[in-house]
Amino acid sequence: MFEGGDDPILGGDDTDSGSGDGPTDFNDTDSGAGGTPIGDGGDSGGDADGDGVADNKDAFPNDPTETADTDGDGVGDNADDFPTDPNEDTDSDEDGVGDNADDFPTDPNEDTDTDGDGVGDNADDFPTYPNEDTDTDGDGV
Repeated sequence: MFEGGDDPILGGDDTDSGSGDGPTDFNDTDSGAGGTPIGDGGDSGGDADGDGVADNKDAFPNDPTETADTDGDGVGDNADDFPTDPNEDTDSDEDGVGDNADDFPTDPNEDTDTDGDGVGDNADDFPTYPNEDTDTDGDGV
């Protein structure tokens, strides 16, 4: 089939040895076109974590669960609740507001305390008056 035994497109030998030769066998050590090892992410940088992305293109070359950090905050996109916001990476109460911006990071019903009185705006009858938070008689004053 191919002279020299290597398929220039898929790499590996031209016989079906069952070894998984080809571009999707990331543990294959045969050479592909140009002598680049199959499974190194298509580059000659190696792939220490075996995730299919070359180390020189992998933001986390030793972590097989992460390959990118879009916002550059040091937390991989898979683990980052806010992969495009460099100021946020976690939302503990899953309310859609990151912990850094959430006045109540463990309360999914609150995220803001406008008047700083320690009572969230959703529960505060007077969210802009720090000395008031409950309207016990319901008169709005």
